Amino acid sequence: MRSLSLASRLAVLLSLLLLNSPTYSETLTLSEAITIDGVLEEDAWSTAREWTKYYESIPFSLAAPQHFQKVLILEDENGMYFGFINEQSYDTIRANQHQRDDEGANVDKAGVSIDFDGNGLTAYGFSVSAGGSISDSIYRNENEGNTDWDANWDSATHIEGDAWFAEVFIPWSIAPMKAQSGDIRKVKLAFWRMVVAEGRANTSIKGNPRQEKFMSLFHDYTFQNYSVSKLDFFPFINVIEDRVLDEVDTKVGMEVFWKIDSGKQLNIALNPDFGQVESDELVVNFTSSETYYSDKRPFFSENHSLFDVKSNEMFYIINTRRIGAAPTTIAQATPPRRKAPAKPAKSVSPTSTTPSVIRNKMRPSILGF
Repeated sequence: MRSLSLASRLAVLLSLLLLNSPTYSETLTLSEAITIDGVLEEDAWSTAREWTKYYESIPFSLAAPQHFQKVLILEDENGMYFGFINEQSYDTIRANQHQRDDEGANVDKAGVSIDFDGNGLTAYGFSVSAGGSISDSIYRNENEGNTDWDANWDSATHIEGDAWFAEVFIPWSIAPMKAQSGDIRKVKLAFWRMVVAEGRANTSIKGNPRQEKFMSLFHDYTFQNYSVSKLDFFPFINVIEDRVLDEVDTKVGMEVFWKIDSGKQLNIALNPDFGQVESDELVVNFTSSETYYSDKRPFFSENHSLFDVKSNEMFYIINTRRIGAAPTTIAQATPPRRKAPAKPAKSVSPTSTTPSVIRNKMRPSILGF
């Protein structure tokens, strides 16, 4: 019997996934659908829960903030909706664009940190700037943040008068959650806002990631315990033609992300190709220590905590860029040595350094929460 080609096998697998994929209800628990456009004009926002109690957290005075802010909270079977109202003088609003996860950007921000399990072990941070740029991160061990984690969520901002507004939608399928019995899910939340022109940050809790206590101070909330299931797949075909060697190389593959329920998720990478991943910038390193870039491949970044396995300060498991690449032999990696021509001797300063361009994986200092 003739064996199936790789493309045929992938087509069969894709068909099976589509046949067994869960169905979704279009009925929302909200009185009407929320449009994520930064304008809080839907009638549903009038029924939202509100939070207005903030403290000045940077500097850590815990005094009453100088500006008013409010957070609106809604939910449905798809996820959580947050509406941010941030009042300040129009001339002081910083709405510049910045790269994702740039915590040092000179912009005003607002965000939320969510502990989906309500046990203080893992929290996920989401923030949006006045200009619409986003940041997301994951927190563990009370206040240790990591921006390598990237997720799919929606946000939009709007500036009007002496205030700027933000709408954020966080789907229930965004992170793995432990199963909770009953119709109610216990979740912990913390809100924050940065006024960069004044160098101030206001938080809904009496703490921030720069302090010893952060996650344990989150406030308790209750939401409906929805049954969550989602299927995403990303097939690809690459065709490369080498006109010099008169060769054509065809590559077919697919990535599958299946959120089975709130506590289980299946990720599959078939014949992976990471050519679509954001390229790395070059870094000139004058030190003797090698530096690396963080992994930006979706298979590893969307659920970064699954690969962040540590036992102590001297041991941890890593996933490198070589995963998914063809093996390199020693002969391929080591270029042939050439005999250099004789040169007249000259004195060399012992402090001279030759720069090398290498990769960078220095973790940024997380200013957002």
